Amino acid sequence: MPVDEWCDNTQSKCGDIGVNNAIQTNAVAVVSLIFATEVGNMFGFDVDPEWIRTAKKLKINFNSTTQTHIQWDNGKINRTIYEIRNRIIAFLASLTPSVIHYVCPEDVLFLTYPMNFNVTPEIIRNDAETFIPITCEENAGMTGPIHAIVWLMLNETMKAEGEFNRSLQACTYGEFHVRNEVDIHPDIIGGHGFNSHFLTGDGGFIQAVMMGYAGLRYDEKSLLFNPLPGIITPSIKSIRLRNILVHGTYPFDYIIDQTSMNFITSDINSNLLCITDNRDNQWQITSHQLKLNFEDIYLPIRIDLCI
Repeated sequence: MPVDEWCDNTQSKCGDIGVNNAIQTNAVAVVSLIFATEVGNMFGFDVDPEWIRTAKKLKINFNSTTQTHIQWDNGKINRTIYEIRNRIIAFLASLTPSVIHYVCPEDVLFLTYPMNFNVTPEIIRNDAETFIPITCEENAGMTGPIHAIVWLMLNETMKAEGEFNRSLQACTYGEFHVRNEVDIHPDIIGGHGFNSHFLTGDGGFIQAVMMGYAGLRYDEKSLLFNPLPGIITPSIKSIRLRNILVHGTYPFDYIIDQTSMNFITSDINSNLLCITDNRDNQWQITSHQLKLNFEDIYLPIRIDLCI
């Protein structure tokens, strides 16, 4: 059974015995094996060479003609057929609640976020335009945040806002807006009762704020920020992430508004942290605070200890 929970042994789309080479499962295995090898080599452990050999053998289903990932073996994707199908789904949805969905929850777009695995801007757009329209509606907490982040990466701000609002509102109920696992509003097909305080869905929403609108990322080198300039509207004013740690030790606050990014440190950490943009321009956080206007920097920017 892959990440797509709508694929099990009783669903014809997956065959009678499930699937082979589910793409997100295999991608996680590849990344895990490579990471374990890198960490082992870093600390001088005896690393089994079979780890890398296995990683190279794992199959990542991909249609090189359409530049689109495929969910699993025999999960054929024809973009023309999918585009026609998406139009039909949109038409039916405008008439009556529809059960014609395909993916629940997301799987292919996990390769874009959070994994950044085997993707280019073209592939990200192709995957988004193929799979987002046919993703289930009732599990907004596990799909909407990923969609919002991916659309922001593609500069599709209105589409991102729609998915973000769905993540925020679709599955929350009551006076205190407690999150249920699924959307059980009467116009949504598939809701199956209350399963409240769904922390995984809350985590997805928080990631849409931090990694989507605030643009927080990290890689093997450092923390980095790659927000979409102008995404913060006058009604929002600003977003502030507090107590982000560099190397687990050096905290700072990060604020993004309509025109700039701001970095704030404590007295003890002043002059220790530096910002480097995508053209190797560098600034040091002095006097506890640094403000960088979007017009003066080249995104993404990295933050690390000053060398």
